[in-house]
Amino acid sequence: MQEKSVVVFVHGVWMTGIESTALRMRLAEKFSTRQFHYRSVHAEMADNAAWLHEFSKTIDADEIHYVGHSLGGLVIMRMFEQFVDRKPGRIVTLGAPLNGSGAAKGLARWPGGRWMLGKSIGEELLGDKQRSWNGNHDLGSLAGDAGVGIGQYLGPLEAPHDGTVSVRETIIEGAADHIVMPVNHTTMLFSADVAEQVEFFIRTGKFDHSG
Repeated sequence: MQEKSVVVFVHGVWMTGIESTALRMRLAEKFSTRQFHYRSVHAEMADNAAWLHEFSKTIDADEIHYVGHSLGGLVIMRMFEQFVDRKPGRIVTLGAPLNGSGAAKGLARWPGGRWMLGKSIGEELLGDKQRSWNGNHDLGSLAGDAGVGIGQYLGPLEAPHDGTVSVRETIIEGAADHIVMPVNHTTMLFSADVAEQVEFFIRTGKFDHSG
C-alpha cells in the first residue's frame, strides 16, 4: 500500500544509523521512517548518492523527506544534484558541514588523516568547493552551538560550533531556513527539542523560531 509520507534517515561518517534510533523513534510517532546505510569511508560520494537514489526508488510513498546528520546531509544534497527525478519532500540537515569543514581539513594534515576521513569527505570537504542550493525542495539546516566535541581539537573551528562543525559551516545560500540549538554534534541526535524542530520543518518548510 502506498504511504503518504516517509522520512529517510542518512547517518554521518564512521556511523551506521544506530546512533539515530532515538530520533527515528520520536519521528516514527508522526511519520513512517526508513534508515539508509552507506559506506561513508570506502565509497566515492557519487556512488553513495546513487545508492541513496536507488534506495529511495524502492519506497512507495507520495512524499519522501530526508534527514541527514553530518556527512549524511551532504550525501542527500549530492543525490539531489545528480538526479532530478525526485518525489515531493523536504530535507533537514543536522550539523552538516554544507559550506566546508575546518575539522576535516585539520584531521587531513595528520598522518593517516586522509585515510580516516575516507573518499566521500575527501571529495566534498577538503577542497574549496562552494555549494549553494537550488531551492526546488525545501532545505532546512540545523546547527548546534554547545561547543563540546573532539572536532575542535583537530583544526581551526570558528566559534560558535557544536564541537565538530561550526555554525558558519552549516549555512548555505538557497536554504529555506536555518536554526541554531544548544546541542553538540552528537547530542543533537538524542534531543527531543531537535526532533520537534525536524518534525516542524517537514510539516511546514520552516523551523519554529517562536521559542
